[in-house]
Amino acid sequence: RWQHGEVAKGGSRSVIPVRIVAVAAIGLAICATAVNIRATWRAAHRSRTMPFRVIPDWPQLIQGGQTVGAPAAKTELIEFIDYQCPACRDMWTRTAQLLSTYPRELRVVVHFAPSPAHPMALPAALAAECAGRQRHFVDYNKRLLDTGILPETISWTAVAAQSGVPDTAAFATCLRDSVAMSTIRADRAMEVRLGARGTPTWLVDGEVYDGLPWDFSAIVARHVRAR
Repeated sequence: RWQHGEVAKGGSRSVIPVRIVAVAAIGLAICATAVNIRATWRAAHRSRTMPFRVIPDWPQLIQGGQTVGAPAAKTELIEFIDYQCPACRDMWTRTAQLLSTYPRELRVVVHFAPSPAHPMALPAALAAECAGRQRHFVDYNKRLLDTGILPETISWTAVAAQSGVPDTAAFATCLRDSVAMSTIRADRAMEVRLGARGTPTWLVDGEVYDGLPWDFSAIVARHVRAR
């Protein structure tokens, strides 16, 4: 009779340690698990990782905003941002790459959604809006997002001068202007109507997304190519 851990070989017995058999079985199990994980990862990355909701009448809900890119572009990407939101900075880095890839096909419209939890977000939004009134939103927006953490000692007027804003006196007046503040409030109201859950919130062709998915650029590019 064969004993536990033994096999017959040429009429004689050859002992195979039980430990070797166990290690081999564990190795096969690990390989099978790795294959399953890889298959699951591929399946997940073939589809969108973030749900979205569709708002067919979005053109009636959203007006105004600061435009970046070709005004006549067929695809419009709308972004609601907070200048103290790290994900918003990451999204803008990817947005800039998309604008570089599709300079004539894509335009971006920025709206402001400063969180009450971020003390520098509202004054930053006001400053960007005031720079936009002198057609220098693009440069001002880039400087704010490139700065990262906004210090409490920041001079909005100094940033305006660095961004090429021609009339810094008018810019300083705009910072205290109730009209500029009403623009920020209107943006916040639009964000609420969209049912946004925070920043960044963005939409393209009526698809509204909350947050920044890993495939943000692929989603936008899909809409650009569909035009």
